[in-house]
Amino acid sequence: YTEYSQAEDFFLKVISNHGWYKAICSGDKVIGSVTLEKGKGIHICKAELGYVLSRKYWGCGFGTLAVKLAIDQGFKDLDVDRIEAFVDPINVGSQKVLEKNNFTQEGLLKNYVLQKGTLKDRYIYAIYKS
Repeated sequence: YTEYSQAEDFFLKVISNHGWYKAICSGDKVIGSVTLEKGKGIHICKAELGYVLSRKYWGCGFGTLAVKLAIDQGFKDLDVDRIEAFVDPINVGSQKVLEKNNFTQEGLLKNYVLQKGTLKDRYIYAIYKS
């Protein structure tokens, strides 16, 4: 962001809504982010991983490294036994990022999310504290 107000708005609307949020950087440039959302109640034993990366940096190893660092630190910071991620079946790149980080594909969730008015499937991946 070039304006302070834009950065402040992003912080208030996005970052402050996540308990665990890290920027993915290349040098001094933010190119993406990774989040972990710890479950509540009976789901307190797990966290959900989310990540985004600027298309320009796809296939360069940034996503794989960011996920590795997130799971290593996330298990420590959040005291969870499981980290899971949900992936669109057509997003092969994201599936590879998870598989390179030893996530296991546990199944296909049919009609799992409503995205832009269309029901979409999701693969569920997980990794466990060793």
